[in-house]
Amino acid sequence: MKYDNRKTDYEKMLIIKEYCETGIDRRGINEKFKLRGDSSLLYWIRKFVDPNTKRVIDVKGRKIDLPASQGKESLEEEVKRLRRELELEKLRSEGLEIMIDIAEKEFKIPIRKKPEAKQ
Repeated sequence: MKYDNRKTDYEKMLIIKEYCETGIDRRGINEKFKLRGDSSLLYWIRKFVDPNTKRVIDVKGRKIDLPASQGKESLEEEVKRLRRELELEKLRSEGLEIMIDIAEKEFKIPIRKKPEAKQ
């Protein structure tokens, strides 16, 4: 079994969150995430968890918002948010297309790549 010890701080915080929420023992977490050694998790907890507030903080002392466990309500909110983002992105794309059309007409230069162009 190969162990990868290169985890980002965010990945470490997610592992800590799972350890605290699921109740899996350290050995189970080590096997699940292929951590090297038994002390990695304890070191990360000392590094990222504030002992007074029991909240996860980053190395600069800022509180980190980790993804909460997904409930039905939060998934519906996520879908609504993604639909709004999609609609805005469609409007943006349409605006860019119009802008390219106008620029091609005014400056009389082809901006879009021809479909038969070789790369």
